[in-house]
Amino acid sequence: MPRIPRQIPLLTAKDSLRFWSKVSKANDTECWFWTSTKIYIPNGTAYGFFGLNGNCFYSHRVAYSLAFGAIPDGLFILHRCNNPLCVNPSHLYAGTPLDNMRDRADAGHDHGEQFG
Repeated sequence: MPRIPRQIPLLTAKDSLRFWSKVSKANDTECWFWTSTKIYIPNGTAYGFFGLNGNCFYSHRVAYSLAFGAIPDGLFILHRCNNPLCVNPSHLYAGTPLDNMRDRADAGHDHGEQFG
């Protein structure tokens, strides 16, 4: 059974400002890079992490939540750009665990991990 990621809590305006202060933005169409805390999965890929209320959340999931609202139960947040450190909301979309596995396989990252 795939791991179901946690819901992102509602962020205050202060939390939102703190989040976006950790992002390097070039322009609206390019990747926006997470510049703060990162976690490395076994294959060496880095994902951004954001601390909130004593918990850590994937930065791309926080970016999606800030832009689009709550993440539907059971869905992953996937990257159209195939860049795990990207938090540009226009590069992110909600998908099923199967979508995540297909996306990883299409990108050549099919190692059995499920993150999202």
